[in-house]
Amino acid sequence: MKRIIIVILLILLSEISYSAPRNVIGGDFVKKPGMFKQMDKHALNTPAWAEKDIETLVKYLIKPAKSELDKARVIWRWITDNITYSTGNSYMSAKGTFENRNGICSGYANLYTKMGRLAGLTVENIQGSSKGYILRPGAFTSGQLHAWNGVRIDGRWYLLDATWGAGNKNHSKYMEYYSEYYFLTKPTQLIFSHLPDSSRWQILKKPVGILQFNQWPKVLPFFFLNEMKPLSHYIAVYYVKSKDSVKLEVPTNVEIIAHLLQKGKHSRYKPLVKRTGKTVTIDLKFKHTGVYTLHVIGRKKGSKNYYNAIQYSFISGRDREEVIIHDTGKNQLVEVHYPKYKKIRAKKEILFNYNYIYGETIQVKNAGKTHIIKGNQAGRFEKRIWIKPGKVEVYMKNRDEDFFRLLAVYEAD
Repeated sequence: MKRIIIVILLILLSEISYSAPRNVIGGDFVKKPGMFKQMDKHALNTPAWAEKDIETLVKYLIKPAKSELDKARVIWRWITDNITYSTGNSYMSAKGTFENRNGICSGYANLYTKMGRLAGLTVENIQGSSKGYILRPGAFTSGQLHAWNGVRIDGRWYLLDATWGAGNKNHSKYMEYYSEYYFLTKPTQLIFSHLPDSSRWQILKKPVGILQFNQWPKVLPFFFLNEMKPLSHYIAVYYVKSKDSVKLEVPTNVEIIAHLLQKGKHSRYKPLVKRTGKTVTIDLKFKHTGVYTLHVIGRKKGSKNYYNAIQYSFISGRDREEVIIHDTGKNQLVEVHYPKYKKIRAKKEILFNYNYIYGETIQVKNAGKTHIIKGNQAGRFEKRIWIKPGKVEVYMKNRDEDFFRLLAVYEAD
């Protein structure tokens, strides 16, 4: 499995050609300096009278537009400059988001769709999973957590995320800053952070499944914008004993530092960053057992600001190896509350607790006996089961299927 994931990661990083199935043809947009200067200036200087309602606003914004690209851009720039992410009241409709000048991701996406269609563009809402800035590398995401857009320009589909273009959440605080990266992002790059529920909106020749998506490291815009590449570590989570070394290919005009955190605090042993030409080696030491997160951070030489580039998780101590969750047949993983680790205690009651909205029944097989767990309407499965020594196999049945799939395997001793 690890070898397959590495191959897929290397293929995507090498920028293969792509076109999605079902007649969704994707484009690889190349931006040039200053190409949006006129439309951006128009959007950022919109007078108050033009913002009385959505229809009036769209007519004003597209007045100087000479192409579908101009229209897509001027709408994007107005939204990213005027709509703030809501951490309180959650406006999801285009009207509510526009009138209150704030909303959640679905509000951004709905507003872009509404304005784009009024401008004569073909626009679609895309729903799916995303690796937000607070998600630990390797942590499972599941569907219906984020929304963004696809827009057709000159017969080809492109992807954009106005929510992340306007800013992002850092822990519980919303940080408002403009990110050019999320306008017409390359599909081979956006797939590392955005997994649509419908694979057609990946706009890739070979769609990526949710297992691969969750097992990739968290790769951020700085990594792609500066053409960095992994040389040693290609997945999100690694099980280690006391030390490890991460190697990356980094352009010589990019400076790299690294932070190793455990439970949100810096590790006693600071990562040692070494460089030989374009090869950067990060040596790590792990004093305690548990989960560590490595943050690789970079900046261009001469720049004052550092940016997150890529993140990995390391689990020190083999006895704490997390259980592997198998494919559910849906573009959504099961959320495991307990037991999280592969090894569990025998000769005692163990709580089995999962969340999965498409599931109907779970079977837990141990020592020749099958235990049944029925899910509630919210997709919650919970039951205490007396476990005997040996293998514990967990199977899941989807509501629309008549067979069980292997979900996870534990070892009880």
